[in-house]
Amino acid sequence: MRELMKSRGRWVRAGWLLPLLLLALPNCADVIGIDDWTAGGSGGGDGSNNSFDPGSDPTSAVMCDIPVAMNTQFDPCAVTDTDVMNSMRMAEAAVALVKDNGGNAFVIDYSKAAFDECGGPKKYQFWDAFPQGSKICLNCGTQKPVPYPDGNAVCFTKCVDLNHLAGQFDGQPGGDEAFCEAAHVSTNFDKQGCFTGACDAGGSYNPNFHDPRTDQEKVIWIPQNGATASGNDLWRTAGPSGNFDAGGFSTQCVQHGDAWVEFEVSGANAGYAVGFSEHPADQETLQDVPFALVLNQDSTLAIHQFGVPVAENLGTYAPGKRFRVKVTQNDDGSDTATLSAAQLDCPPQSTCVETKLGPSSTTSPHYKLWVDASLMDQGPILGSVTMVSIQRDPTTDPSNCVP
Repeated sequence: MRELMKSRGRWVRAGWLLPLLLLALPNCADVIGIDDWTAGGSGGGDGSNNSFDPGSDPTSAVMCDIPVAMNTQFDPCAVTDTDVMNSMRMAEAAVALVKDNGGNAFVIDYSKAAFDECGGPKKYQFWDAFPQGSKICLNCGTQKPVPYPDGNAVCFTKCVDLNHLAGQFDGQPGGDEAFCEAAHVSTNFDKQGCFTGACDAGGSYNPNFHDPRTDQEKVIWIPQNGATASGNDLWRTAGPSGNFDAGGFSTQCVQHGDAWVEFEVSGANAGYAVGFSEHPADQETLQDVPFALVLNQDSTLAIHQFGVPVAENLGTYAPGKRFRVKVTQNDDGSDTATLSAAQLDCPPQSTCVETKLGPSSTTSPHYKLWVDASLMDQGPILGSVTMVSIQRDPTTDPSNCVP
């Protein structure tokens, strides 16, 4: 994700927490619809009309991360214990979407880019909960690509309107347009796309709309050395050799932030291994996988690092049970991650409960990371494999995940 103010230096703020005045504004809400932006409202108290034009029948939506401008000096690099306590990690964005944890308008970035700029973490403040974003209702059929070439242009215009309406641009160095270059589409929203049917004809967000970003992504496999894939399933077609020497890796990669891969198997008493790798195309064995959950032929569970078992007899597996291998960004600016494994208990209509399996990784692989799987036995399926990750930088084209 792009650093919000990388091109302009310091933000100007009244402080880390919004003043009570902003809480009274009609636009300081999770939904920004046509009613908030109709002609006749004022831009910055100058009597001008607001600039955003949703078009008629604004039943689509763009999700935006819109920063708040304040009119006294604010240091985004000065992160305090209170900031951390009241904020969420930017690295959690994709996982928070899937878990639907409600989000937070205050965010701390522990990425390498933040450390390079600040010598430590960096903090941000948005108008609405991150990572869900502000829900901007418009008619995408008539308003894109003209006057709005993409979703980022929608977010930019809404940023200008919203901060003007609150009188937040008084004394802002560089002006409102320079500040609002930081506005962009929210986590895992395609800047060229729209969510059709997310709003009603009056420009109000439909609370029953299903946000596709909350769904896990199906892994697309590149099979290796005698394996076959169909959909997000993978199995070994080569004859048995007694080794983990057939498998595959994902076309998708984890570029930064927290992530996971989730899977189940079709048969017990077979050998499966799933993890993440920096160099998945090097070989199809476990030797290139820094951390893998291994399902052994005796139906026991183990953890391997680079093919070496570091924890064994961690319980048993059976067909239909689901497991995760997780990526957690290290909050030290190193652009590395810690890996761990968990078994899932997902009762109907409830959130999955994770039970950690064994130790976390003792090494810290660098991003990018690909799902990497290795199979020992012919026939049984590594099935319904899904993943969660921050899929793209919202300010650029979809990223290149070619290993």
